[in-house]
Amino acid sequence: NGVEYGGSFDFSLTFPQMMFILGCVSLPLGPAAWLLVHEDEILSPKFTTYISRFWRVLQQRAVCQIAAYKFFSGVFDNFNTVASSNIKLYWVHATPFNASIMAIVGTFVYAGTLAVMAQRGLHWNWHAAIAVTVVSGVAIDGFMTMLVTWDVVRSQWFWLGVPVVGYVPHAVRFLVDNYVVVELIELGSEGALYGLITTTAHVAAPFGRTAAKVINARFHVWKADIQADTFVTRRDVTITICICYGMKLVSLVFLPLLPSQKAATQELRRLGGVSRRMGLCMVGILLHPKDTSDEARAVSPSSSTSSNGDGLVRLAKLMAQRGLCSRREAEAYIQAGEVLVDGETVQGDWLKVPVDCDVRLDFRAQRHQQKKVTLVLNKPLGYVSSQPEDNHTPAVRLLTFENECRELSRVRGRQQMEPVDLWKMAVCGRLDVNSTGLLLFTQDGKVAKKLLDPKGGIEKEYLVRVNLDLEPLTEDVQAKVEALRAGVTTDEGITYRAKSVEVLNANQLRVVLTEGKNRHIRRMCEHVGLRVMALKRVRIGNIKLGSMPVGQWRYLQPTDRL
Repeated sequence: NGVEYGGSFDFSLTFPQMMFILGCVSLPLGPAAWLLVHEDEILSPKFTTYISRFWRVLQQRAVCQIAAYKFFSGVFDNFNTVASSNIKLYWVHATPFNASIMAIVGTFVYAGTLAVMAQRGLHWNWHAAIAVTVVSGVAIDGFMTMLVTWDVVRSQWFWLGVPVVGYVPHAVRFLVDNYVVVELIELGSEGALYGLITTTAHVAAPFGRTAAKVINARFHVWKADIQADTFVTRRDVTITICICYGMKLVSLVFLPLLPSQKAATQELRRLGGVSRRMGLCMVGILLHPKDTSDEARAVSPSSSTSSNGDGLVRLAKLMAQRGLCSRREAEAYIQAGEVLVDGETVQGDWLKVPVDCDVRLDFRAQRHQQKKVTLVLNKPLGYVSSQPEDNHTPAVRLLTFENECRELSRVRGRQQMEPVDLWKMAVCGRLDVNSTGLLLFTQDGKVAKKLLDPKGGIEKEYLVRVNLDLEPLTEDVQAKVEALRAGVTTDEGITYRAKSVEVLNANQLRVVLTEGKNRHIRRMCEHVGLRVMALKRVRIGNIKLGSMPVGQWRYLQPTDRL
């Protein structure tokens, strides 16, 4: 729940720390399962016998019909809206901690629903139970979402609390699925049958989510749109939500494939018969053969990303080379259908295009690019550049509205920056905890690429105070300065170079770098017998620190050029 993750705590855990804690919590599970779970040993069947028995199960009409229900209803039930996560982040400002609390509440609702069904719902009509809970959940959740979308109520507890009712239909479906499997089970094939039904449901999920993204890509419901919060955005969010809930209602069309009760399941199993063709279809679902066509190989990740004699190059790479955006942003725009190649919209993975084709961003991607901002911070001592480490605070915590240097931010960002936006800025060009000065944070992939590219040649200027009297310029001092100018090679074989080294006064150097290894200047100085007492970065390219107070930040101005 730290600020880096959109939360409100003034501390947070790094990813390795979180994984360590989860690992410690999970550690007792192995010994507990070994000591506490007891099973009677049974004689394992021959492999051929087991496969033959499972093949008979796959051919049963009852199994195929249940699998068909799980797949087709799952496709529509997994249809979602891409705006949901951004609404939670930018419209209702829900923190991860509160979201976790409501997830726990939802788990109790889920467990309570299972208990009620087990006690009182064993003889309910399964069709009616699923239909009533799905329709009720859609109605309640849809009403809540509309209130949030049109800014009638924008409370994180309202947004997080009402959808808890969605756990009810999920619990009902889970219990019904298990009842059905129990009625279909044959001795010796329990695990395989349950795995088959579960796999079929999992296969359906990507279809629904992919279809949702393809449809949502045509609307203004992405991050930049949610941040803008215009009438068009609200209208498009409403449309996509209606489509989403409409699809969930369509999933009920496949209920007739599901038996209505235990007796109906047993009758279907007894009278349904078998079909070799249906069994082969089930095997096909389980195998998922990989596409080995020439077209698939042409766009596979293993293929070269550069032009290899056929005049084609990866579209994302070409966009990055032409400076339209970063490669990662290009891939996102291509996936969203926001890239035009020779005037035609393209969409897909690992697309290749002619090297000389005309590539442009459509208006949505252009608007998204224009809204990105870069911030300039004067980092004080004691702050680390990125993730928290050794009890030091990350510099991103200083990016608050209170710390903005408004006198120097004469030109503001093109959008209203929310606090969570400030916390999600990416740092470019790190400074260690004992260094101060100019530090850049950006949302713009082009800026980040230019700053971080080792071949970019961007100058970075530092003021370095050392533990030696540099004036008068004795032979010993001159030798040390010349050694710094020539570059040094450490015992590990690592070479550190500076573009220029200049003596400013009695104990201060001006050092300009065009590359940046870890502790670059400090290790150069150590190698020639100098100890760095203070290090301050004052310039990156043509961006200067100037008179900005320590601990404050400003927007990058049009006059700032890298």
